[in-house]
Amino acid sequence: MVLVLGLQGLWIVWDEFSKRIMRLVLKSKTRMAYAIGSMLTMFSIEMQLKSSTNAIETFSYLVLDNYSTAAYLNGLLMKYIINDLFKCNVTLELASGFQSPSKSLDKFEQVFRITRKTFNYICSLVKEDLTAKSREFTFLNGKVLSLHDQVAVALRRLGSGDSLVTVADSFGLNHSTVSQVTWRFVEAMEESGLQHLKWPSSESEMTKIKSKFEKIRGLPNCCGVTETTHIMMLLPSSDPSSNVWLDHEKNHSMILQVVVDPEMRFLDIVTGWPGKMQDWVVFQSSNFYKLCERGERLNGKKLQLSEGSEIREYIIGDAGFPLLPYLIVPYEGQELSEPKAQFNKWHSATQMVAHRALARLKEMWRIIHGVMWRPDKHRLPRIILVCCLLHNIIIDLEDEAQDDIPLSHEHDPDYQQQICESVDIKGVYLRDKLSLYLSGRCHHEHFLFSTAWLATEEVNCYLRVLLDISLNACYKDAVSFPFLL
Repeated sequence: MVLVLGLQGLWIVWDEFSKRIMRLVLKSKTRMAYAIGSMLTMFSIEMQLKSSTNAIETFSYLVLDNYSTAAYLNGLLMKYIINDLFKCNVTLELASGFQSPSKSLDKFEQVFRITRKTFNYICSLVKEDLTAKSREFTFLNGKVLSLHDQVAVALRRLGSGDSLVTVADSFGLNHSTVSQVTWRFVEAMEESGLQHLKWPSSESEMTKIKSKFEKIRGLPNCCGVTETTHIMMLLPSSDPSSNVWLDHEKNHSMILQVVVDPEMRFLDIVTGWPGKMQDWVVFQSSNFYKLCERGERLNGKKLQLSEGSEIREYIIGDAGFPLLPYLIVPYEGQELSEPKAQFNKWHSATQMVAHRALARLKEMWRIIHGVMWRPDKHRLPRIILVCCLLHNIIIDLEDEAQDDIPLSHEHDPDYQQQICESVDIKGVYLRDKLSLYLSGRCHHEHFLFSTAWLATEEVNCYLRVLLDISLNACYKDAVSFPFLL
């Protein structure tokens, strides 16, 4: 064994040996086998990674069911990918303006899932706060982290959802450094990024939002879609407050409630409430609700209908929200009339914008995807806020890297639809008016289509008559001029 370990050039022999050991490990369930196999495999793969041009292929033959080994290998893989990206000792030398080839650029987007343009903009937002701090952070080799290094570490922690230890191994850092750098970044983004999450301040901005919503499924004067999702947590049973966070699906979770525009941008958010709270309770506890009740929000330009009535500004939500004068939810019941059933279809199609926005948020910033291990419940709302800010920044900058991320609508797959029975008579009136308006317009469009079709048929008949006349004329002329036949 010593001889084999010493001859590092004989990779064929060592590789085959380590694979056989790993096969035995996978068949055996003893801790000793795991320990031996893990040690040999780690050594083998680390040496292969140093000489391999494509580190990912090194793992193609491994099927691991040892979580500690898998975590180590994941961190090891990231370390060499990042090292390959930036051509330095496990650091991110972006500040020097290093221009990587197109292959490295693709790898950068694969790791961070944003373009360098977006990355540099985020750096510019937090530059003043991160560079003003007196504390300097260093890599394990003693090198000081630059601004770009700190942002890269924080984005990797937020975006991958990997543990502090895994991210630390990826960058050659102590895990406490990753924690402190990430938190400094969160604090800086709270201060400098809030302009990317705000309610439209001008009528022209709101007009664009209404127009885009109407293009989805025809809902007129709609200003947003509200939706709720759960950020799940793993809390220790010894925590006396753990039952407070236990929701109706028996998960420990924190609520995130959002209002979304047609481009999946967050216009308003509320978070920090325990997952056991009903959607409508969270909504009525929000500042958004209070502003609407005081007439300071959703009180803009009304849409004048042809028959003299008007439709005010409103948002839509699912059945877990109350029916209010400015919040429209779908009709409840099994046997609905055709206009009501059709309205629910249009409503559901528009509601899907919020589902996709939350699914994209969790997919992009995986620290809030899945189950978070014992998070600081006082810090978690601020981390969620920063993830929402980053989500909006990517949309605002029209980041092209997002085009390669699949669009899903599943953000709370294990949660049942809540039902709120709270009804405001003004909300009933507005919903019925919308239903009749959309139904009437649908019939009107059908009538116009039918009329256009009939008109087209009449033109076709007229053309056929003209053609017959022309053919008859040609035939008569052909009698005098045979060459026309």
